[in-house]
Amino acid sequence: MNRKLRTKLPSAEEHVTTHRLPDIKQKRYYDHGSNQLKPLETTDTVRVRGDGVWSEKAQVLARVYIAPNSYLVELERGKRLRRKRRHLLKTQERFVPVHDDDDDREKEVCVDHPSGGATASTNQSAVTPEAAQSSHSTDQSQPVSTMSDVRTTRSGRIIKLPSRYVHD
Repeated sequence: MNRKLRTKLPSAEEHVTTHRLPDIKQKRYYDHGSNQLKPLETTDTVRVRGDGVWSEKAQVLARVYIAPNSYLVELERGKRLRRKRRHLLKTQERFVPVHDDDDDREKEVCVDHPSGGATASTNQSAVTPEAAQSSHSTDQSQPVSTMSDVRTTRSGRIIKLPSRYVHD
C-alpha cells in the first residue's frame, strides 16, 4: 500500500526521485513575514544595536563589499565599527561627532601595566596620593586610601579596598 518495497524489480521514476517541493514551500512560508532591508547610503545617520537596544548614534562611512550587507560606521565618540545591515537602524537624527578631551584625562591617570612597570604622569596637574591626603585632611568622615589599599588586576582594573577592610 504505502510501504516501499525492498525488491530488485525496477520501479517507476516518480517513486525514485526525491521531491524538492516541500523545501520550496517551507521557504515561502518561512519568509512570508520578513522584509528586505533597504540599503544605506554614505553619510546616513543610524543607530547601532548593542545589548538589545538601539543605543549609539553613528554615521555610515562606506559599504564593505567583503561581506554581504556589511557597513563601516563611525560612532559619535569617534570609534569605527563594521556592522551588518540588520544591526543598523536608519534615523532622521543629526549626527554630531563628539570630540572629548579624553586624551588629556588619560595622561593624568597613572596605571600599572601587566609588564610590571608603571607609567608616569605626563601632566603636571595630576593629583598624587599625598596631595589628595592633604587636601582632604579637614574632612575626617571620608578616609583617604593609600597605595597599600590599591590593587591592580591583570586586565588593568584598579581595585580600591574599603577602609573597613584595611588592617593597620
